[in-house]
Amino acid sequence: MTEPKPISLSHSSLQILQSCPLRYQMSRVEGRSRIGMTRGRRRGSAFSDAMEHRDPAKIEDAYDAWLMEAVSQDLVDDLVIERQVIAELYRAHAEYFGDDDEREIFFELPIKDAPGYLNRGYIDGVNFNGSSVRLEEDKLMMMWGRADEAALMLNGQVLRYLGAAEQLYPDASELELRYRVTKYPGAYRKKDESPRQYADKVISTIRTKLAKKPEELFVVNTIKLSDPAVRS
Repeated sequence: MTEPKPISLSHSSLQILQSCPLRYQMSRVEGRSRIGMTRGRRRGSAFSDAMEHRDPAKIEDAYDAWLMEAVSQDLVDDLVIERQVIAELYRAHAEYFGDDDEREIFFELPIKDAPGYLNRGYIDGVNFNGSSVRLEEDKLMMMWGRADEAALMLNGQVLRYLGAAEQLYPDASELELRYRVTKYPGAYRKKDESPRQYADKVISTIRTKLAKKPEELFVVNTIKLSDPAVRS
């Protein structure tokens, strides 16, 4: 009998592999530069790295590398702004949500329609309350609306987490998956504003929202994994 072949594929990696095998080969296998990624993916990558390691220095590391490869002044300006804003969003997230009981929980599941292969991944965070278990998934996005909330129920990641939770916590009486969305705030940039001046303005907006209207900075969407509708 052939033993399963373990491979490490996150949900995003699976999507890339299915949509563009060449891109997967270059970015995930060969580890080529990510400077050409979209602005949203770049921001999300830096934010996720910091969250994964609980270390804001990961943001500095990522942007230092991207700045060394930047080929235009406009891109340099964008990177300078993003580095400061992402670091502030990381700080705001930590202040608002606090620390999870555990971070980066490893799981391993068979890949559907791919016999003999295993799907390995990590859950961003886990909180325990007696026999109840809440999984945490962190996202950084520019916009968030009803369509995004509805899309979560169609996201294959939900089913992966359901399978992982049942495997890791078989005695839990209640399982929840909570998406914590941090919104990257936008602001009009004047022509005479330097990148650092503009970044300071956005950071001021973040701090004001955190203090007075955190619901404008963070969105929390909870999915009951025990809900039969999640499995359908």
